Order: sequence, then structure tokens, then C-alpha cells
Amino acid sequence: MTTNQNTPILSLTDGRIKAAIWKNQSEKGAFYSVTFTRSYRDDTGDWHDTESFSGTELLILGRLSVRAYDAIAKLRSEDRSADADAA
Repeated sequence: MTTNQNTPILSLTDGRIKAAIWKNQSEKGAFYSVTFTRSYRDDTGDWHDTESFSGTELLILGRLSVRAYDAIAKLRSEDRSADADAA
């Protein structure tokens, strides 16, 4: 699996809310981070993303957080398997 610094390794969505999972490298090895965005249309109909969420969207955000956590756990497990195979 290749890593591109400009695109997430995985995206999870629920309606207009998205969790983007990013793979990063450090001197200690790979680590993962997550960003959350919500898409909306402005008055002219153009789409935009924001990092602001209403109270009614918090449950969706929480559920996406759990899904992202589980996805990262799987990615870490795959990383460990790949490292073991390489050794």
C-alpha cells in the first residue's frame, strides 16, 4: 500500500460528514491521524467543507470516530503483519 502525503489513506462517510484517515511517517515508524469535515452548500449552490458541527451532528461524529478507530486498528495490524513478513 503506497502512501501519498496529499490524500487520505481511507475515507469514511455518513451523510455529509467525513472522517479522513491519514498515514504519516516518523523516525519511530508509521502513525495514523484523523480529520473530520462536514460538507455544505452555500447560498449560490457551491459545495464547501467545514470543521464545525452542530449539536445534532455529534452522534454521527461519534459513530464515525468509532469506525475510524476500528479502521486504524486494522491498518496497524496490517502494518505489523507486513513488517513480520519482511523480516
